[in-house]
Amino acid sequence: MIRRLRVTGVAANVAEDLVARYPAQQICDAAEVLPARHCSNAAGWLVRAISDGWQLHDEAERLRAARTRSQQHHDDAQATEARQEQRDRRLAGWAAAVSEALTDTQFAAAVRCATRPVDGLDRRSVPVAASQPLGWAITTATSAPDKPLHDALHDHSTHRTDDASTLPSEIPREIPRPPATPDAAADPDEFRRRVKHAIDHLEPANLTREPKLEGGSDAP
Repeated sequence: MIRRLRVTGVAANVAEDLVARYPAQQICDAAEVLPARHCSNAAGWLVRAISDGWQLHDEAERLRAARTRSQQHHDDAQATEARQEQRDRRLAGWAAAVSEALTDTQFAAAVRCATRPVDGLDRRSVPVAASQPLGWAITTATSAPDKPLHDALHDHSTHRTDDASTLPSEIPREIPRPPATPDAAADPDEFRRRVKHAIDHLEPANLTREPKLEGGSDAP
């Protein structure tokens, strides 16, 4: 209590006297309310509030509750951010591991197995499709934990490439730890580039072309 009073500028002998003469709750309430008053003379206001017995308990309780809520929101936001960072790191690790495990032919087979054309677009969309093979790969690999990643993905894509009932896999809510890759510096963005490359080769006839001007001439 003395230390709390001293922080606001109350003299040592005055602080000791207040602590000796007044209930701790009364001192705590006044100290709680003080920052909300924006006083030019904080020490003087605090001494008077305590010694005159100002009724500050209800206001102090509201301020404590507000501070507790604010701290809880802050803690929740930090926890959410930490979970998202962990999820992003693990997804990047899976992307690097899958890209490392499959040859171009095997990767294209996996993209064909796990993705479908977007309704109305009539072709696969890279932003949409990039997550689908990754979700498929995580689900496939975790369902066969004793198999090397290459074998699990290769076997599954080879056997189900032409199965029309195969649906794109959602990325699991909880991302398991990714397998270690031979190349620790593998670029996770390589996964997205390979998805785009595979889609361009799967659907070359649907590649976007530049519009033409009236009269049939190409736009300059």
